[in-house]
Amino acid sequence: MGDGAASMTYLGRLDKALTRLPGHTGLLVSDRIPDNRSYLRAGHTSWPRLHNHQEDIKDAFRIVPVAEDNQHLFAFQWNGSTYVECCLPFGLVTAPFLTNLIAEAFHWILQCHLPAFHINHYLDDFIVIAQSPLVSEPTGPFDEVYNRVTDYLRIPRNTKKDQQGTCVTVLGIQIDSIAMEARLPPEKLCRATLDAAACLTAGSLSLKQTERFAGLLSFCSRVVRLGRTRLQSLYSF
Repeated sequence: MGDGAASMTYLGRLDKALTRLPGHTGLLVSDRIPDNRSYLRAGHTSWPRLHNHQEDIKDAFRIVPVAEDNQHLFAFQWNGSTYVECCLPFGLVTAPFLTNLIAEAFHWILQCHLPAFHINHYLDDFIVIAQSPLVSEPTGPFDEVYNRVTDYLRIPRNTKKDQQGTCVTVLGIQIDSIAMEARLPPEKLCRATLDAAACLTAGSLSLKQTERFAGLLSFCSRVVRLGRTRLQSLYSF
């Protein structure tokens, strides 16, 4: 497991660790997700060679309108002109929480129309796996329903990020249902290796460089055994 990979059994609740989305109440959106709805738990308790989908909503924050009574709070002036935001802007603290409410409703609609699939989401990313081995060609039925629902609700699709197959990248982690393994994608593993080598050969590091490298290793530690434990020495440095 030294190559940036971990078995599904070892990962356990990786999906909750990946989805630490802060809500305006100070809680985590992922804390409200029951264990039996977790993406990796569904895959681990099913069978190998699961067919996975990842679908993405385009500009998710921009599909949530701001109430007219509150739009004046998003107004600003520039070069003598006044501009008003009519949709949730990026950077707004409550935008993830509010967008997730829309995503929850969309999630529920999809699940009602696609009972043969296990569906999970993180904001605008929807991760789907076939729940039944009888669904031998899941791409067609899923795409048909997903496209019909998004068209009806006028939800823009970001097809550039769509993935399908037995090995897909979910929130930066590659999930392989044949090997039953979660690992770093090759490009992230290469970046981590090069950054580690650069830090080891550098005469010194600034605080910003150290924090950046520690952040990268913190992400990698989700699929590297004992990685998170050993990071403590960097934070204490």
